[in-house]
Amino acid sequence: DLKNEGVLKTIDFIIQDDKPIILHVELNDYENDSKKILSQLMELSSKHPKNNFMLIHMGQVEFSEAERIINNTENIHFITSLADNETEMRILSQHSGHSQTGFINLFEKDDSLQQRWADLMNRHPKRFILALDRVFAGSWFKYKEKIYLWRKALAQLDETAAGLIACGNSNKYFKLEIDCRAKRKP
Repeated sequence: DLKNEGVLKTIDFIIQDDKPIILHVELNDYENDSKKILSQLMELSSKHPKNNFMLIHMGQVEFSEAERIINNTENIHFITSLADNETEMRILSQHSGHSQTGFINLFEKDDSLQQRWADLMNRHPKRFILALDRVFAGSWFKYKEKIYLWRKALAQLDETAAGLIACGNSNKYFKLEIDCRAKRKP
């Protein structure tokens, strides 16, 4: 619940420090609360229009929810972590009763980006941030594979969109002060 007193105090603290607020909401894990949380996200966006809110694991939003957020806010962004085939297969192999089963998958079975997500990213590249989340046992052994997956995915996007999602947005929102390559190698 984004109206929880502790959550609101934490958000206010981060805002005072002029940092982006990373929210770990799981809309697909708690379908009963999904509409409430989505509404609360919109309220947060309105209440703090100069602050950026970032949804880890894409907020586990369905495509229609992502469109709604993008069309109705300017400061809610999506972090791409754990939104791929590997995560989907890990979830499917778990026994029932496990939490965090609502992850979304941006990819087709051949590891190409689903066209609707690619189109959305091309139309709204400033709203997506590339991130890898390699926290599960053994996941670091697949780090190189994950980099190649995202290189392939970014190659499907317009050059400007790919550059923003891969580096430019993180650089801007987290004030990293790094050089992002603007052009692809021929």
